[in-house]
Order: sequence, then C-alpha cells, then structure tokens
Amino acid sequence: MSTTRRSRLPDQLADAHAWLIPHYPYDSSSREAWREWYELQAEVFSHIAETDKDHHYEAVALAGISRRHAEQAGAGANAGPENRFTPPPTANTTPDAVSD
Repeated sequence: MSTTRRSRLPDQLADAHAWLIPHYPYDSSSREAWREWYELQAEVFSHIAETDKDHHYEAVALAGISRRHAEQAGAGANAGPENRFTPPPTANTTPDAVSD
C-alpha cells in the first residue's frame, strides 16, 4: 500500500464507518467488487489498529473478520452470475437483532 493511500485512511475507529460508506458496493455487485470492499475494510481497520490505541484490539478483530469475508467473496470470483456472492448480514439486519 502506498504512503499516499495510507495517509488518507481514517486514524480513529469512530471515523472508519463514515469513511467506508461511500465505497460500499451495490447489493448486485460482483464477487470481485465485494472482495475488494472487504479488503479495503481490512486495510482501514489494520491502519486504525496502529493509530487508535484505545481501540487497537477491536480494530484488529474487525480487520480479521474483513479478511475472512474477502476470502469467502473471492472463493468463487470466476463462477459466473449464477453463483453471485451474498454478503453476510450486518448486526442490525439480522432477524435476532434487538431493537432499541
């Protein structure tokens, strides 16, 4: 990763989600687009683990989860449209999510 790119990444966990949202792929995006999205998340959270010491362990965990999702998305990247990747649900969209 280039120094220029790394200097543009957020340094605090609180800023990560707002920074990542504009890069979020459409639901109908290819496996490759989802793989790239999760790789970007892993890059952001790895950077935050180095710069936001108060959230180091949380950022390390999120980077690991993002890498695992990237591997899953990339597993069938050349499988064709019939094998479209479905991203894992987020915490607030699962049926078991608790409403506040």
